[in-house]
Amino acid sequence: MDRRIRFTNYYEHDNQSHMVYEFYVTERADYFESMLVDRHVEFERYLDQDSGSNRVLFGVHKRYLKDSNDCNFRTHAHFRTRTIPGKWAGWVLIIVMLSLIILGVIGWVKS
Repeated sequence: MDRRIRFTNYYEHDNQSHMVYEFYVTERADYFESMLVDRHVEFERYLDQDSGSNRVLFGVHKRYLKDSNDCNFRTHAHFRTRTIPGKWAGWVLIIVMLSLIILGVIGWVKS
């Protein structure tokens, strides 16, 4: 098993004609699979239970790279949570940051 640190959930297969997408949550893998089926993208699905993490791997030929990457990005967007959970927290953050910038400019002008 490959133990390199990856910043994405996809990588090039060893034979260099396929891309491998990996998901650790079955719900996300099912959503990704349904998007691939909707776009008529040929793929192979493999459940890797040997690693002890139940990760789901998808092998997609590079001729479908654009469609499979789009499906992957849309899958992550569908399950993404907000960085700042509420509207009020976002506004508080903006007000605090603007206040700090204004105080910094005032301090720079006075010095």
